[in-house]
Amino acid sequence: MKRRDVLRTAVLTGAAAGLSTTLAVPAFAGSASAPADSSDARNILYHQWTSELDFAFGSFDGLIPIAGALRLLFPVGQRTYTDPTLNTTGTYDYGTWTSPWVPVGFAATEAISSWTADTPGGTWIQMELRGVTAAGTTTGWYVMGRWAADDSTINRTSVDGQSDADGEIETDTFVAEDGHGLTKVQLRITLYRPVGTHTSPDVRSMGFVALWTCAAR
Repeated sequence: MKRRDVLRTAVLTGAAAGLSTTLAVPAFAGSASAPADSSDARNILYHQWTSELDFAFGSFDGLIPIAGALRLLFPVGQRTYTDPTLNTTGTYDYGTWTSPWVPVGFAATEAISSWTADTPGGTWIQMELRGVTAAGTTTGWYVMGRWAADDSTINRTSVDGQSDADGEIETDTFVAEDGHGLTKVQLRITLYRPVGTHTSPDVRSMGFVALWTCAAR
């Protein structure tokens, strides 16, 4: 089974279970057991954070959980970002939230993140993912996406060209190198707003799907 077909199975399983919501990127939810055909075997885990209580278990740096969402309370730094598509440059205040480590239960060959968010007034978000490999090493942070509802300020984009000894990003998906499957996963989200403004993105939920499939490289 091809990778996108496996991911689609995760989507359909989650939808049937009533676990998925309308996400900023494709939603992945639920779990699926390995089918009878061993050549099509796979393991799938979905984990999400959807409430102030869930967010409380993570690490805050400039953000606060309020009204069921993560919001930028005070900036912990500034970033100048030039959009490669729009060719515009802006300077932004930012803050971050980092999830706790989530054990996967198997060595995941692929992982993809998802979220629900509002991005008013030129604000935007960046999602990152890292993991602990089956060899016990911690990967670097991979950018899984930069996103805004209105792409007049920044262009919604994935970030290709991220590759190292542990794996690479193929559009919106982490793909592990042989022997470097992820046994734990952690997410980090950064909220950006234009310097001098007080409007914040609201991130209402986030999650990831991790899977092992024999169809992986």
